[in-house]
Amino acid sequence: MNLKWIKNQYEKQNIGVKVGLWYTLCNVLQRGVSIITVPVFTRILSTEQYGTYSLYLSWLNILSIFTCLNLYYGVFNKAMIKYEDDRDRYVSSMQGLTLTLGIVNLIIYILFRDAFNSFLGLSTIIILMMFVEMMITPSLQFWSSRQRFEYRYKGLVLISIIKTILNPVLGIVAVIISTHKTEARIFATVVVELIICLPLMIKQFYKGKAFFVKEYWEYSIRFNIPLLPHYLSGSLLNQGDRVIIQKLCSVSDVALYSVAHNVAMLTQLVTNAISQAITPWLYGCLKKKEYRDINKRLDLIMVFVGAGCILLMIFAPEIVWIFASKEYSSAIYVIPPIAASVFFIYVYNVYSNFEFYFEKRIFISLASVFAAVLNVILNIIFVSYFGYVAAGYTTLACYIIYAFMHFLFSDMICVKQLNGIHIFKPKMLVVLTIVLVFACIAISFLYRYFVMRYLVTVVLILFVFARRKSILEALYKVGGKTQ
Repeated sequence: MNLKWIKNQYEKQNIGVKVGLWYTLCNVLQRGVSIITVPVFTRILSTEQYGTYSLYLSWLNILSIFTCLNLYYGVFNKAMIKYEDDRDRYVSSMQGLTLTLGIVNLIIYILFRDAFNSFLGLSTIIILMMFVEMMITPSLQFWSSRQRFEYRYKGLVLISIIKTILNPVLGIVAVIISTHKTEARIFATVVVELIICLPLMIKQFYKGKAFFVKEYWEYSIRFNIPLLPHYLSGSLLNQGDRVIIQKLCSVSDVALYSVAHNVAMLTQLVTNAISQAITPWLYGCLKKKEYRDINKRLDLIMVFVGAGCILLMIFAPEIVWIFASKEYSSAIYVIPPIAASVFFIYVYNVYSNFEFYFEKRIFISLASVFAAVLNVILNIIFVSYFGYVAAGYTTLACYIIYAFMHFLFSDMICVKQLNGIHIFKPKMLVVLTIVLVFACIAISFLYRYFVMRYLVTVVLILFVFARRKSILEALYKVGGKTQ
């Protein structure tokens, strides 16, 4: 095998496969650099400072829902089809909408600043920087979503590389030279977002020449308002653990949980890329009424995703040893349930595509709200008794329920919309759920037994190798351009 052969194989691939490959590489690069710099930040920041920064990121993810309504998610893909001949104006008007929402929320914060500061556990300067980030990043999200939807990747790769390099470099420099280290880390992040997002915002306003388009604002708001409980609940499900740990334990425990969570989410680099590639393929299959092989291909990819999650569980002690100091050693026991959760995050992302496509948003919200409320209740009960490690297991339990609810709702919707056709079957999902839960518990007990862990690793690798042709075939087919 040589470079020329690799180049020839790459050139033979269709555009969908190439986009999926480059998007995966960009995500791996971004997350990889972020993980590589974890040892630096955990050493130049105290656990309390690192915990505060993690808390900032959690609140950023939660509160940004109110400033942008997540308009670059499900509704955006639908709008790219619905307004295919006027995409520039649509994107421009969405920027206008998110800026307007950001300003309104900023005014509300200023009026009730003390109450918000106390509730969030953050200072005024940090929250103001958060608002800057929340108002400018939607431009990058709109641009990136459109690049992926239209199978364009060169600009996306370039932006990803620039952002990947600037963020940690400026962050490290800012923390080292500043006495206010938490604020310096956040300030560096906001500066990088300004450098990347402002030019894109100006460019998209210039191309679309529209701040307000009544039809587009009304369509997007009507589409996404019913989804707000879903988005908010999903954010609480993903980020709320840190908030509850800070309230019931300490900011230092937030740091421990965050490091484990970041390590466990390594597999999400690949699963996010896969789900991004699957979305246009699924929409194309539904549009063309090609339902025959959807379930088979989705099942094979689920096996691939599940195997990746188990591998991450197995190597948790080594990964934490490499990327964090001894203060974080106990965090390895959070990794198995969070790694397993990544599988179920992937599952619900895939099945929710059917709910988005047929615009049955009430089911999406029902599943999200139920899982988020359950997660809060379980966290309050178990974190207070067993500490921050319990949050990993409550998260896993809720994501399992969440994924199965989306499966059931999507199946019900498809049967109704497609005249009784069952596109997918639950057998593989049930089997993989049992395997992952068992692996999550068993591997935690194997952390002290080096040989046994690596024996399990060899068996898993051999299994994936034996099924490699079927898995690669499924990945290749869903990467095909179907629009």
